[in-house]
Amino acid sequence: MSAEFISQLRRYAQDAVHSVRAELVESLAQHTGNFANGPLVLDVALPGAAYFSVAAGGLADVLHFMGDHVHVDRFIGASGGACSLFLILANERSQRSMSGTGPCPDAEELLRSYLMYGESEGTGNWQRSWNACRQVFSGVSNFWEKRYEELLQDERAWTAVRHRAFCAVSARPIRQNLFGAPSESESLFHCKTDNYIMHSFSNRHEAVQSFVATGEATIKGFASGIPITAEATWDPINQDDGTSVPVASTARQRVKLPSSFCDGGHPVAFDSFLCPENAAERQRNFLLYYATWFENASDCLLCSPESIERLYKRGVDRTISCLLSPSFMSPAALSSDPQKDRMIIIASDSNLEEELGKVGKSGVLTGGTFVDLTRKELRQQA
Repeated sequence: MSAEFISQLRRYAQDAVHSVRAELVESLAQHTGNFANGPLVLDVALPGAAYFSVAAGGLADVLHFMGDHVHVDRFIGASGGACSLFLILANERSQRSMSGTGPCPDAEELLRSYLMYGESEGTGNWQRSWNACRQVFSGVSNFWEKRYEELLQDERAWTAVRHRAFCAVSARPIRQNLFGAPSESESLFHCKTDNYIMHSFSNRHEAVQSFVATGEATIKGFASGIPITAEATWDPINQDDGTSVPVASTARQRVKLPSSFCDGGHPVAFDSFLCPENAAERQRNFLLYYATWFENASDCLLCSPESIERLYKRGVDRTISCLLSPSFMSPAALSSDPQKDRMIIIASDSNLEEELGKVGKSGVLTGGTFVDLTRKELRQQA
């Protein structure tokens, strides 16, 4: 039943793309000047939205079926958005290099994993609701930890997640909201916005722990958190000091990070991230931001075949609408669409805040610290 259901859903996306393919190609051609008329290259940002983030599967399949004209590079997300980007990248089946772009992986693994999770939580809404309430206190089901570990056994999935996944977590969301940021310390680093972007994972365990932590919007998560960074020390690199001359690492005092993390982070733009690989090329990437909020609140908390179908199809429809829009934005105006989800694609030379303001999302992609788990470096955004 699962395989047939997944095929049926993916045919919906394939048919929807096929029906307007010529129009999509024409629309994309208007925006590819930065890429010498080659494929449009996207970074993708998926904010936290619990199981509303299933809609990212519809996004992935539309981009996959348009793979001759749209490529993807990096994904950044938090909470449910991070879960979805993990499942998309874990379905990478090409032998792509660590920083190479290419067609978006399809949504088959995402759909399969969310269906499996729904089945693990019970057969009816009452049982699923009870399990969801229980997890608020005891912590998120270990389903996701086991699933992440299983998927990363594939070397292609591990390479994709290791080099192209960016996972936002928080260290102390409740305490910081109540009492403000902690006092400065020379030896212990605290991100000003309590938003840590984990990336460039040095081993599979770090990746699994990061993606488990970003989903821990629970009493357990906020009280004890999930350990990620152990006892390592880190090299803080200031990206906002106005200088272009790097400071030798030997001249900076190394610091420690908080010991554990949980839900509460948010994606940020890559515009000020000094990426060590292919920096010049990646600066041209467009940024796709998809706010996956919807009207049916139960779809946010519970996973069922019915909710997965609804959300996946909404993702397909919204992505096609955005790609067809002359402004790369859907809906075209905030008052023109009663639906709550929003998508915008922002050119690298556009003003980020002005563009996000057009979909009512100013300020949502700023403020965070990139935590390079391989190089043991910290880069703090404004």
